[in-house]
Amino acid sequence: MNKQSGPAAHIAPVAADVDTLDFKPTTGMQGVATTPCLTVLCHPDEDCIGAQAILPLGRGPVLLSRLEPLFHVPVGRDTQPLGDPHVSRRPISIEHQGDKLVFRAAEGAVSCHVAGMPLVATAQVPYGALDRGVTLRLGRHVAVLLHNRPVVELARRRETLVGQSSAVAELRENVRKVAAHPVHVLVQGESGVGKELVARAVHEASPQGRGPFIAVNTGAIQPSLANSELFGHVRGSFTGAVGDHDGFFARADGGTLFLDEIGELGADVQALLLRALESGEIQRIGDRKPRHVRVRVVAATDRPDLEERLRIPVIQRLSGYRIVVPPLRERFEDLGLLLYHALHQEFARIHQVFPPALHRRAHEPAVPPEVFERLVRHPFSGNVRELFNVARRLTIDGLDRSTSEILQSVEAALATTAQEVHASEPSAPAKGYVAPSEISDELLLAALHRNHWQMAPTARDLGIARSSLYLLVDQCPHVRKVHEIGTDEIGAAIAAAAGDLDRAAARLQVSPRALKAHVNKGLSR
Repeated sequence: MNKQSGPAAHIAPVAADVDTLDFKPTTGMQGVATTPCLTVLCHPDEDCIGAQAILPLGRGPVLLSRLEPLFHVPVGRDTQPLGDPHVSRRPISIEHQGDKLVFRAAEGAVSCHVAGMPLVATAQVPYGALDRGVTLRLGRHVAVLLHNRPVVELARRRETLVGQSSAVAELRENVRKVAAHPVHVLVQGESGVGKELVARAVHEASPQGRGPFIAVNTGAIQPSLANSELFGHVRGSFTGAVGDHDGFFARADGGTLFLDEIGELGADVQALLLRALESGEIQRIGDRKPRHVRVRVVAATDRPDLEERLRIPVIQRLSGYRIVVPPLRERFEDLGLLLYHALHQEFARIHQVFPPALHRRAHEPAVPPEVFERLVRHPFSGNVRELFNVARRLTIDGLDRSTSEILQSVEAALATTAQEVHASEPSAPAKGYVAPSEISDELLLAALHRNHWQMAPTARDLGIARSSLYLLVDQCPHVRKVHEIGTDEIGAAIAAAAGDLDRAAARLQVSPRALKAHVNKGLSR
């Protein structure tokens, strides 16, 4: 973001109008009011990625252009606008109307895409789409995510745990609180969310931060060797013990032992683990005397059935403090920062500088904004690990190619996980990326018929985000809208369906959810 002079006024964080917004946080910070926010996903100035601006959408139209609003940049600089010359000075307006967000383009403004669809004059998306986030591509080089976030102070500097989302802010706060206390920690979260990074953050922030950090995948330890691997053995204590061996606990003395996949630990060794957790005493196989060690254990699991895998006393000892790591799909505003962080790491592996000189000279982003439109659509069942796979593929294939070629690399990286997701959802046939603008009215209507006018299955069927589907439905003249149907026709359809609103919706060829909302609204009057 280049510093610009203009009519932009500083938009400071404001308390959300809960009655107007009627929105619940999705990141686990229960009871905290939320407000709409713009987060920069893509920008020619890498330091601006992750910048955020709070939007008071409950108070009339908000303008978005090259000059406004002002964004809080997460590296300590003053607040500033987007400033990219390819973003129009003529603003688009965003307004919260009822249960919808309305986008209006200024006449003659440079192109804008809302959820992958060109903004011609106006477009609408449900307000609930802010749960996941709506992408806005501005001009050729900039992409932002419009989403809801709890009303907390925006971060003004980069941290060890990468991200600007409120979920990461809460995660950092939990790490800070527990690091100073000598208690064991249980880290829970889906596969690939970065549980080891959280364990390292706890270690580095603790008084033992200069001590050893030993990471162990307990699921990879052979059950017959678990005792020896964890606690050690002396020479001659069993066949093959040709020398003394310090186990992981001894090697972590004075520091942190990270036990990943703790739910895979065999029952035979759990009693010894409990003793080590309770007293700090370990005893090598064949040794006569126990040894005292000073070790903080950080255990991690992605299993929901941990109580069925570990003895309750072990779980209680490990759970001196629990930290839950959010999945990537709940913090898409961090996509830009995470992808660029991963690209820096991948380029460093091959001893190259990121971003490539070609992009620096051209003052354009190393990753085109269309990539972020695609990533926001992806379910990311592999979480951050899957995003790092995208970065690795882009590094190998190269970024000095056309946007379509770069998108093909992204698709190739996402293909394995996408196949797993579609295999578990028969209504969603595996397919590559299809731009929403390429879906014809005929394809849209056929998909709606196949899925009984239900939005979520139809979006999966077409391979697009629900926010994109709502835009297609809104713009298609052949799709009926509930508010356009007369009361008599709706009543007749409900009567013919014996009060079953799902069947009535199929008769009317409208969304069952929209019909139910319409009926409930009528009953409340």
